[in-house]
Amino acid sequence: MNIRHYFDLCVEAGGQVFERIGLTDDYRASRGTGFFTAEHHIRYYAETRVGEEVSVYVRGVDRSDKVVHMVALLVNDTTRRLSCTLEIAAIHVDLRTRSAAPFAADVATAIDRELAADTADWPVPVCGAMGIRR
Repeated sequence: MNIRHYFDLCVEAGGQVFERIGLTDDYRASRGTGFFTAEHHIRYYAETRVGEEVSVYVRGVDRSDKVVHMVALLVNDTTRRLSCTLEIAAIHVDLRTRSAAPFAADVATAIDRELAADTADWPVPVCGAMGIRR
């Protein structure tokens, strides 16, 4: 597959998590806030070919009051191998001022619920060069 397909599949899965949290078009329109990607890192582990079956899983890594750090894992179900990871740091912003803005309490709670739901007993494969600055 072309790089665009790996990236698109991972971004789509991340978008579904944002929607589950409640960060939708309605959210952006009614609150005037949303997310900007501050940084991302894509890493390839094994090739996926067109026609092979894939799944994408998203794991939350951490959050601060304005930033969420997550990783999408593209798994090739046909070969049973990890194909790639897309690690993202996304900043919550006021769309009017274009500056970082703290999460509202309900959004912070929804993100925390998503982070707590991750019960995998193995560490997220992060690049080590990015994350939440404290």
